[in-house]
Amino acid sequence: MFKFQCIQCGHIEKKEPASRCGKCGGILVFKNQDSMLGEDRPKERARGLNRYRSALPVEGEIRSLGEGNTPLLDISGEMEQKEGTRLLVKCEFMNPTGSFKDRGMSVSLSRARELGIKKAVVASVGNASSSAAAYGALNGISIYAAVPESTTVSKVYQALTYGAKLFKVPGGYSDSHELVKKICAERGLLNLTTTFVNPYNVAGFKTIGYEIAEELKKAPDAVLIPIGAGPLLAAVYQAFRELQEKKQVLKIPKLVGIQSARCCPVVDAWKEGKEKVEPYCMKEPTIASGINDELRGYTDNGDYVLKLIRETGGAAIEIPEEDVIRCTHEMGEKGLYVEPASASGLYAFRKLREQGVIKAQDTVVMIATGSGLKNPVKDFSFKPPTITEADQFQEITEE
Repeated sequence: MFKFQCIQCGHIEKKEPASRCGKCGGILVFKNQDSMLGEDRPKERARGLNRYRSALPVEGEIRSLGEGNTPLLDISGEMEQKEGTRLLVKCEFMNPTGSFKDRGMSVSLSRARELGIKKAVVASVGNASSSAAAYGALNGISIYAAVPESTTVSKVYQALTYGAKLFKVPGGYSDSHELVKKICAERGLLNLTTTFVNPYNVAGFKTIGYEIAEELKKAPDAVLIPIGAGPLLAAVYQAFRELQEKKQVLKIPKLVGIQSARCCPVVDAWKEGKEKVEPYCMKEPTIASGINDELRGYTDNGDYVLKLIRETGGAAIEIPEEDVIRCTHEMGEKGLYVEPASASGLYAFRKLREQGVIKAQDTVVMIATGSGLKNPVKDFSFKPPTITEADQFQEITEE
């Protein structure tokens, strides 16, 4: 059996499927096996997440759709190049269902299959439900997904295509989260929600950190991460902590959590110097739906993430709505079609460089969490001209 340790009381939870600490209800973190990370790899290296099986809570092979091994692209501009600063983007939108959630769901559902689980439920704003549905289909597990009423049609259709059964919940993500929590408690079902309620997902997300370190052959100076509840940020922290303990990197990078100015409970606590995050009351939704999380009912998620940001010397940044849209377009101009939450790293990079948190010669990685096909920006007033003759093309080129 695998071991999951509570970050609050230190209790080792051995019962599976693990969710929250059985002693105090705290957040559980998967404790790796004692072997060095990667030492069980064959000469011809396994692909994807199976390269890291010694660091993941799965006994056999992870059933894969090709997740992981995402590109790390250099998008530094002229100014960065003059300063010797590097801005890299980890292209998680290139995973099979279009988001980083695939790393977590491949682990969660491979383990669920090993445990004989046949049904699972997930609360999602879209990406997690699509990912759960795809990996549920791969592992023969039925997926039931609760999504807020505002969830984009593209995300709903994707999950339905994989065979998930969806139901909408009035209100925001926190309302879906609470309802799924009750359903799973009452019916004894596996909760796949990608907050800290599922430590298997978080373990899968760690592989992003492993891949960054492998490609750079060191830890970057900072990692910029869009956050709602923040399990991705915690997973990146855990990855670099493990690598540091095994002397495979010298440091843990500064971790920067980015939230929309319309929904920023962690940022508010950061700015006010608080240790505890308060639930947010969102007055209007943000187009960055992937980070649209008020943390109502699970503010300890935000407390944990806030602690990790401070421990690494990082920061919490809020991005105004108009900058979310602008940065999404800018990423497109670089050839990268990402969902709005993913583009927020571009804004954070510039803001932190102005503040001196990011310095000349630094290597910085922003994680682009999802595809633009999932959550298109809505401000395009695209009215293409109509032409019927070849000579009318000249008129277009002269505009």
